[in-house]
This record gives sequence, structure tokens and C-alpha cells, in this order.
Amino acid sequence: MQSKVIFRILVLTISVIGSLYSIIQLMLKELSSNKNIPEVSYSRRLISEPYSESINEENDQDWKELKLIIPNHSQIDQQEKNGDLIEFKVYIYSAYYDWRIDRIRINSLIPLNFYDRIEMECAIIKNKNIYTGTIKKVIHKEHHNKEYVSSTLLCEITKNEIEFEDISGKVLIAILENGDSTNKSEIWITLKKIPKNSSNNHELSVCVRPWWGEPIQNGNLGNKQKFNNSGLMLEFINSYLFLGANKFYLYQNYLDIDEDVRNIINYYSNIKNVLEIIPYALPIIPFKQVWDFAQTTMIQDCLLRNIGKTKYLLFVDTDEFVFPNLKNYNLMDFLNLLEANNPYYKNKVGAMWIPMYFHFLEWESDKNNLKKYSTIEKKIKKKMENIEFVLYRKTCRMLSSGTKKSDKTRRKVIIKPERVLYMGIHETEEMLSKKFHFIRAPVINVGGGNELSIYLHHYRKAKGIVNNDPKQRELVNMYLENACLDKLLDSEGDSIQDGVIVDNTVWEIFGTHLYQIIFEHIKEIQNMYTNKEMISGNKSLSVEELHN
Repeated sequence: MQSKVIFRILVLTISVIGSLYSIIQLMLKELSSNKNIPEVSYSRRLISEPYSESINEENDQDWKELKLIIPNHSQIDQQEKNGDLIEFKVYIYSAYYDWRIDRIRINSLIPLNFYDRIEMECAIIKNKNIYTGTIKKVIHKEHHNKEYVSSTLLCEITKNEIEFEDISGKVLIAILENGDSTNKSEIWITLKKIPKNSSNNHELSVCVRPWWGEPIQNGNLGNKQKFNNSGLMLEFINSYLFLGANKFYLYQNYLDIDEDVRNIINYYSNIKNVLEIIPYALPIIPFKQVWDFAQTTMIQDCLLRNIGKTKYLLFVDTDEFVFPNLKNYNLMDFLNLLEANNPYYKNKVGAMWIPMYFHFLEWESDKNNLKKYSTIEKKIKKKMENIEFVLYRKTCRMLSSGTKKSDKTRRKVIIKPERVLYMGIHETEEMLSKKFHFIRAPVINVGGGNELSIYLHHYRKAKGIVNNDPKQRELVNMYLENACLDKLLDSEGDSIQDGVIVDNTVWEIFGTHLYQIIFEHIKEIQNMYTNKEMISGNKSLSVEELHN
């Protein structure tokens, strides 16, 4: 009897559930066919992150993450898996309103395989009203098919009444799946404006990517490195100052630096006011998830922050030095002579590439130069014991620029920022207008049978310092096939043997004067830290404190 009652209850329950299911299906069908149902407003669907006037630009610097949890529709997926769900992430670094193209430019890292079902939107504030816009993705070159690529997200506000003066200090970026406002991620970030009226406070500024050091293996961070080359840092800054540079922008990532380098950076930042440290702690693993240190994103940021502020902008690494070939000339002399001699260079040229020559660090040091610099070197080492210099030691260089593949390989570029739209590592990606040209740095006749030119001298190991560098074998072969022998170094003047030349440019341009300047700066640095005048006696600033 009891079993019959239970059976009847089950039958009744199933019947009720079936009826409810039919009713729900009819309701859904009716809703889908009803054209009078109003759509959710564009702005209401987009905005849920509260706008805050308290966002501090200084604190807002560095990467921000947008993340969605979405179904995994792919059998082969590069994103992190979580059961049947995956995390879809976009990383935002900085944003600028570029009045030249009437767009907000958002520097970012996005997945190379960007899902079609993911939408991106943006918004700004005008008179306390929110105006929404659409985003177009621009993928930059040299991504090497890594999981993430450098991208410029172009935000176009959909209503035309927005003017330059109306742009507020914040922009919102959002990602969502198939227009689903219940599954989205969004954030407000600082919006900087490129000045319309160029003041060009600086003649020549230098953008420097995250610096190099010897690899320290770390499972979580890939080839984590510690930069402890105080000699190279001093040579780098003072060489370019000597040659006419006014300002340096150094992008600092998660890599640590030793005490001497930290003191040097603080000195040139806080006392000399020629160096600006910009936080750039990557949220993903360099060389594994993104090529290099996402250098192309850094380059876009440095380009945009310098438009209207500097006349010329040079992009190099800390082991790359651009020297003129004649003494008594600096880089600004070269650039000024170029424009004075020919209106084409003044009015039409937007960027110039500089040929690169390798100085492999595995080659022998120049014994003649060691004698010339021995006195000043001893004085410096009494102040900073472990310091080592490169420029006057490694005078051997390749006779030919670039590599066997091309004389343009590894070249670097100097630009007029206002004439460049997108910048790459070794070339411009796009000029602002076709009337502006990208050319090789020319040779200038300065009279007396002399010709002035500029070259990039790259002081690096042939074997590389990145274990997975795909071009490592090419450089190793160049090093092995071209020997810098004692016989070559012992000869007087610029001597040539096979594919190698002894280059005395450093001695011709600087003599020992550069290192006398460095010696005086080291004395000032040590006196300040001894007297606790710069950082209250704290000689162990963390990376975070250095950023602040």
C-alpha cells in the first residue's frame, strides 16, 4: 500500500515538472519574438565599476588586470584551464588621448588568440556624464607568436561632440562575453593627454627598456635576473649626457638591483634630475608568455609620454651606445647640422635608423687602453671596489654592421616623436603621415675631407644572456668566425683583421674626461649616502620604494 502511494506521488511530480517546462518554453519563445522589449542601454550595460576621483596617477602607474571566467570552447587552449572554465585576461598599462588621431590610445597586453566572443568597450567622463565608445585592436610587431602580444587599443567615443578640452582624467576599459553584462570585467585608469602645443623642454631624450643582468633561474618568473653592473650604468648615463642627451626614461620591472646601482639611480633621479624611473613590473613571464619584457608596449608608452616634450627621442638598451665617428662632435651637433644643411631632413624626415656593430664581451680587453685608463680606474676603484667598465676595454668590434642576414639587423632608431604613430623595436611601424619618412642616418660632409656619421655600438655577450634566445646560434657563429687576437689589439690605430676592427672611438671622443666625471659623481654619491642626506641613511630601498 505504501509503495503504491509513493509511486503515485512520483508520477504526479513528474507531470507537474513537465507542465512547468512546457510553460517556460512558451514564455521564452514569446519573449524572443517580442520586438517591443527595450534593449539595455549601452552605457548601463557597460558601467558598473564606480568612478573615483581619488585615483592617484602615481599609484595608477603599472599594469592592471581585466579577467573573465568563461566556458572553454576549445580543445586546445593556451589559457589557464579550470575544469570546463578558463580565465581570459587582458593587461592594461597606460592610456593617452592622442589629439593627432582623435583617439584614446590604451597600451596593453592581450592574448594572441583573442576570442571572437569577447567584446571590448571604453568610456570617458564629460560634465559628470559617461560617454561610451568602441575599441579597435592594433597588434604590434615582434610578438614571436607568444601567448600575449603588445597591443594598442584605440578607443573611439561614439558621439562627436567630445572635444580635447572635455577629456577628463580617467578612462574606463571593459571586457565582456557576447554582450553579457553579468560576466564582465572593467576598470578606470588614469588618462593622460598629449599636449597640443609643443614645448620641447628637452633636445634629446632616451627611452631604455628593463635592464639586463645575469640570469638567475626561477621557476615562477622564468629567467629572473639581477642587475648589478654599476659600471655600465655609470658609463651609459654619462656617455649620453656628454653627447647631448637631457633626459632618460628607465622602465623598471620586477628584477632586483644591487645597492650600488640603486644609489646611482637615486642620484641621477633625485639630485641630477635627468633620470625618471617608470614602474613596469610585468604580470606575466617574459620570454615564455610574452616576447622579451613586452618591450613594444614600453616603447609605445615612452613615445606617447614624450610627444611635445622632446625634440628627438632615442630608443636603446643599457648596453647600446650611439657615438659620432668624429671627435669634437656630439649627437645634437649631428642632428642640428643635418637640419641646417638640408630642408628635407627638417621637414620630411620623421625617424632615422642607426646601424649597429657588435663588441662581443668574450673578446680580449684592449691592453693599450688599460694602460691609458689605469690611473683613473685605480682612483675610481678606491671609491667603488667591484666596479668594472666596458667601453675602453672592449675596443674590438665587427667590421660589418648587423649580422650576415642583414646590415639592418639589431639597428636602433631616433625619431621626432610628433611624426610617429606607432613605434617598433628596430623600426617605425607607422608614421603619422606618408609625408614623413623613415631613413638611414646619413653621412654629413663637415669640410676638410671629413664626414660625420653616427653608429650604434652594442656591447654584449655572443652567447647571449637569455637561454631561449632563438638568435643565439647566429651570434655565437659570428664570435667564433671572427677572432680579436692580441696581435690585432697590440697594433697602433684602427687595425683590421678578417671581420674585426679595433675601434678607438671612445678614446677619441672622451679620452679620460668621461671617467673623471664619473669619479666625481661617485664621490658625491658616497658622500650623500654617508651623510644620510638623500634617503635618510636607508641604503636598501626595495624595488617598490624605488618606484615610489
